[in-house]
Amino acid sequence: MSTPSLCYKDLRPHVRSGDLIAFESHTFSGRMVRVWSSSRYAHVGIAMWLSAGGARPRLFLLEARSGHGVGMRLMSSAGACWYIPTRINWNADVNRFVWPQLGTTGYDWMSVWRRIFFLPPRRDGVYYCSEFAGEILLRGGFKLPDEALVDPGELVYAVLRNGPGQIFWMDAPPRKVEGQAKAITRSPRQSAIPP
Repeated sequence: MSTPSLCYKDLRPHVRSGDLIAFESHTFSGRMVRVWSSSRYAHVGIAMWLSAGGARPRLFLLEARSGHGVGMRLMSSAGACWYIPTRINWNADVNRFVWPQLGTTGYDWMSVWRRIFFLPPRRDGVYYCSEFAGEILLRGGFKLPDEALVDPGELVYAVLRNGPGQIFWMDAPPRKVEGQAKAITRSPRQSAIPP
């Protein structure tokens, strides 16, 4: 079964606040996460529409990143990714959780290793990407098993099993190269929906 592949411009209008965004990674740390989790996913975040001061709404990615902490960046700068609709209710409880987390200290790789070996974290209140995204989903009314918060792959699979069950490959938006727009395209991937 093949996964639909859409360009960012075509898929962007369908993305809702609270939808899950997943990334593959070919960096050393990304490969380590993928090997440990036996998954193709190395990182996850949550889509969020935001408008300030009457400006047109912009699509952002909320995420917890190693060394960066909890933050947000424009979705258009995030690159190619997997888009998984969740249809959660972005409510006051989600907002009360998200806004105080922005700018908090990020996890480090020693914390990840401690997690792998079931040791307590070095610092309290530090979220990994899957914990942060999963907490948003839970507060938005999405039913998740506890193991879904452990790693990016488990979270993606839990959302696919318990949600609408759709996943799309979103090509990166066009980049400007020497004054011309150049699309970064990748072939459609096989579906990651578990049996």
